[in-house]
Amino acid sequence: MLYRFVNFWLLDITASLLVFISAWYGKRTRRRIRNTDIGEDVFSAAKEKELDDEMVGGDHESRLGATLRRLVFYTIYFVLMAVSVVLLQSHPYIMISVQHITVIFCILLAFVQWFEPYMALCLGGLFSAIWILSAATTLRWIINDIVIAFFALLVSHVHFQNFPSLQMFLWIAVVYDVCLVKTISQGLPSLFSAGDYCDTVLCKAFEISNAWELPTIFTFKLGPRDGHVYLGAGDIIIGCMVANFSQMFFRSSKYLSGTVLSYALAIALLSRVEDEPYPALVTIVPLCSFQLVVSAILSRKARKLFSFQCLDSAGGERGGVLAREIELFI
Repeated sequence: MLYRFVNFWLLDITASLLVFISAWYGKRTRRRIRNTDIGEDVFSAAKEKELDDEMVGGDHESRLGATLRRLVFYTIYFVLMAVSVVLLQSHPYIMISVQHITVIFCILLAFVQWFEPYMALCLGGLFSAIWILSAATTLRWIINDIVIAFFALLVSHVHFQNFPSLQMFLWIAVVYDVCLVKTISQGLPSLFSAGDYCDTVLCKAFEISNAWELPTIFTFKLGPRDGHVYLGAGDIIIGCMVANFSQMFFRSSKYLSGTVLSYALAIALLSRVEDEPYPALVTIVPLCSFQLVVSAILSRKARKLFSFQCLDSAGGERGGVLAREIELFI
């Protein structure tokens, strides 16, 4: 019980810290991009007020239409995820191979942020090799946690155009988390939640060979097995997305801290679940969304929050290759 208590609170604090660092890193990156072209940034700032005054009529309708198109895109995205899980559950080795390739690609992409391409390829390749070779060691979970931290930093480049778009994505994710995984596992989705065991289809695929454990769960494994705790990598990624939106919308460390604290509280509530796993998004999404609304009311930005007005990326059209490509994806 003591180890479980310690592991759980270490997980909560570390996951919340990753969420905060992701938003801070995104802010730092956008500021650096902005400083590369001060003249264009001043021009964009001068135009911002004009754009704010044009929220009615056809412009508003076009933004509404764009948001509805994103709803279709998000739905298709999660449906494809669900279909891929169902189709590949009888071919776990294919699933594992695809996921290994994806993880290595994300590691290389993370290093590209910090180094020149040649150096990023060398260092990213070295870290990928260490990650693969660590499969048979007891330190695998630590390296997996580091990889998930890389994912969190990559998410700092991703932003949602407006609050309605963010909410559509979050609540579709909740439906996916609760309904699909519960149907597959005939139980609650421990893979995506804090819990002391993992019994979903993906977990069963990984259990074919413990040596090929993948960074799909953020975990602390101090002490005996019954004291281990898990949190899905997707739950951390969702938290990073919300925190990044909070930072871009409010542009205030005070409100960002509120978002991170609401995320930490959402994870903390899972400590009341005892031994049964529970879909973490059921607490994360409502609490974080409520915090954003309360912050908007306190900052007198509620009307802007619920509008379909698009957030400006810090670098405009010159937002950098990596940032621009991912933003276009969202």
